[in-house]
Amino acid sequence: MRPKIRPSTAGAKGTCWAQLNRLKGIHKVPLTGAVPLTFVPELTVILDPDPGGSGYVFDMPYVRQPSPFSAERYTDLVVEFHRPGVGLRGRLEDAPPQPVTIDPEQPPAWLS
Repeated sequence: MRPKIRPSTAGAKGTCWAQLNRLKGIHKVPLTGAVPLTFVPELTVILDPDPGGSGYVFDMPYVRQPSPFSAERYTDLVVEFHRPGVGLRGRLEDAPPQPVTIDPEQPPAWLS
C-alpha cells in the first residue's frame, strides 16, 4: 500500500524554490534579485496499517522517487499513522532506502 504524502507550508516554499532552481539549471540564467530561502523542507507521510497486522509498511523507494525535494540535501520527515495521537519525526536522509515495517510503539532509531 502506497503512503499518502501531504505537503506542508514549508513544503510549498520548498517546492517553489526547487522549481526555480530547476529552471535556473535548464535555462542557464541566474536568479537575479532572488533572495535564497533558508529552510529545511518538510515532508509528511501518512501510513495505513499493514493488512497482515504486523505494523505499518513504509515504502521508502516510493517516498524517495523524484520530487521537488530530490535535489535538497536535507528534508524533515514527519510520519503520521492512521491512529490518533501517534506521530514520529526524523530526517529523510537518515531513513533506509528499502521498504520498512514500523511499529509506532517501538520506532526505529531514525525516527523519534
